Formats: sequence, structure tokens, C-alpha cells
Amino acid sequence: MKQQQWEVDNNITADRFTDHHEYYLQLAHVLGIGWTGEKFMGHDKEYWKGLFDEDEHLNNHPLRDFDACYGYHTTISARHKIPWSLSNTVCCLKAVIKNHINLA
Repeated sequence: MKQQQWEVDNNITADRFTDHHEYYLQLAHVLGIGWTGEKFMGHDKEYWKGLFDEDEHLNNHPLRDFDACYGYHTTISARHKIPWSLSNTVCCLKAVIKNHINLA
């Protein structure tokens, strides 16, 4: 699939259809979304790992908690001229969580 100009401008090289995880990790990186402390979204690694072990898609965590970050991400994405949606927020946050718990 042909990249959109905003993807090129922000160095998003992964294809969201063939490499969903990497695409949203790259997008999260552009927006500065990352796991920097002991907790992410108020929960530690063990919490997220337990949820991941039950459901690799993390659909067992309330969607409203992911959605609550949307406003902040919208502001940052606008600075990068990236069109943003609630699903982008959810996918980026879940990609960051999955990446962190799978690295250790």
C-alpha cells in the first residue's frame, strides 16, 4: 500500500496492514509515547503481563482507560500533521505495552 505523505514525513516505514505492531510502535515513537518508569498507565509490568497472558490483544483491560489518553495524543499528533483517531491511541498504547513486556 502506498504511504501517505504524513507517514513519509514522520519516517513511518512499517505497513499497518502487514506489520501492525511495528507500525504502531513507530507511530508511538514519533509522538513520544513510551514506557519510561516503573508503571505505564498506572500499572506495573506484572499487571500488564498477566493481562497479556490471558489475552494477547489486552481486550481484558477497560477500553476507557486507553481512550482517556486520546486528547493528549491528538494535540501532539497535530504538531506532526498526523491525522489521529481513538483507535490510533489504543493501538499505540497496546503496542508499547506488548513491546515492553516481551523485551524482558
